[in-house]
Amino acid sequence: MGYIYEGMDRAKEAIRSIFAGVEDKYRPIWDIIDRRWHNQLHRPIHAAAYYLNPSFRFRADFKADEEVLSGLYSVVQRMGTDTTTTLLEMDAFNNAIGAIFASQLCKEGRTKLHPDRWWQMFGPSTPNLQKNAIRILSQPCNASRCERN
Repeated sequence: MGYIYEGMDRAKEAIRSIFAGVEDKYRPIWDIIDRRWHNQLHRPIHAAAYYLNPSFRFRADFKADEEVLSGLYSVVQRMGTDTTTTLLEMDAFNNAIGAIFASQLCKEGRTKLHPDRWWQMFGPSTPNLQKNAIRILSQPCNASRCERN
């Protein structure tokens, strides 16, 4: 689940580069992708999984735009945990604060471990966020809604 959001962005950027950035050429393809993405595939949980995936979150090109943050906050609220505590825990995660998140082992694990395993190993100092992140990032992908296509 944590790779769908990033994968869609990468696919669209690859299409743009194939057409050398000429919008008249790539825009019709993007429109088809966007219609499918918004009508069938795009859900707040995808944005939350993108945000909570440490291999994406700590990259220099990470984009936490309004859509991503809105999806994340929506999912966190629906999970019913203490939102105040979860927000404080998100701050620790975002800024790599604390002995565990700031450790070199934790930083190396961001790209070497599966995201849910990373949260199991390095998330105990943020128990609410850890629980939510593991639940979100452990979700399998299902393409049954698209099979008829």
